[in-house]
Amino acid sequence: MSKRRMIDSICRESDSYASLNYRQRDLWIGLICTADDQGRHKGSPALIRSKVWPCDDITLDEVKKDIDALINVDYIILYENDGSQYIQIINWWKYQQMQWAGPSDYPAPDGWIDRMRYHSKGRQIVQENWDSKGGYNTQCDKGSYQGSDKGSYQGSETDNEQGLTQEEVKRKLKPEIKDKRESEDNEQEQFDPLTIYINITNTDPIDSTHDQIRDILGDQPDHDKLKQVFKMWCLKGYNPMNVEGILEWYVEGIPDNKKTDKKSYTGGKYAEFINH
Repeated sequence: MSKRRMIDSICRESDSYASLNYRQRDLWIGLICTADDQGRHKGSPALIRSKVWPCDDITLDEVKKDIDALINVDYIILYENDGSQYIQIINWWKYQQMQWAGPSDYPAPDGWIDRMRYHSKGRQIVQENWDSKGGYNTQCDKGSYQGSDKGSYQGSETDNEQGLTQEEVKRKLKPEIKDKRESEDNEQEQFDPLTIYINITNTDPIDSTHDQIRDILGDQPDHDKLKQVFKMWCLKGYNPMNVEGILEWYVEGIPDNKKTDKKSYTGGKYAEFINH
């Protein structure tokens, strides 16, 4: 996976960029910097927040509004595949100039051409669509992703043989899942202890800790208590990803202000629930 990303300075001169607020502009830059080689992300607001704003106190509702703002100015699309949501940066291949680009772990949206050039086993170079412009190309064969060279999705006034305008094509490409996503997320946030933990700590705990977080927090987590625990934990300079230590403080209470040995929170009372 390539680690470098191109951010053209001209983006700051566009009307669409100027219409965004400061946090939405920061999200846009953050999505570019943290996307995979095909300009793709998982669409979970909690995961986006943990990647773009690991140190900031931003609610999931605010993240969703910022994602919707980027959708409205046609910077990204949010789409669904097999029940999961994903984000695609629309003009990814217009600005990214890589020598190598690996395949994405996430499925591409309909009509999208991935460009790949990477080393496989035995140091063999694999190329797929590398001579194509990539991105949206309505002349492509969606089964094989082999297409013509007429440019990306935003490159022409009409985008297919039926003569649809860009706005009509965009509406077809954006799934109508916003209301469903908001209702499902709100219900999950209200009742799921794991989502409450993620929302309060701004972290993305590893999968092996999810069941244990739910078990220890229980069906009715004390939001204020968890917020205070996490605040004090960070003020003392401890690792915010240390699920075990945070949960121990949640159950046992915050230690007094005397000097605490950080090593005592690497294998404490609740390690049996977390360690694997």
